Amino acid sequence: MKNNLKNQNGGFIGIIIMIVIVLLIMQYYGLTLTGIWNWFWSLVQSVF
Repeated sequence: MKNNLKNQNGGFIGIIIMIVIVLLIMQYYGLTLTGIWNWFWSLVQSVF
């Protein structure tokens, strides 16, 4: 039981670290969620 809880906790911390890194990269390059979404949506439209 303790091992299962430890694995979930480690995954949760990993997700938080990943989000922080992504936010820092976005701030460094001056990206916004809207800009990323528009780029992604145009990519999807060009494929289909």
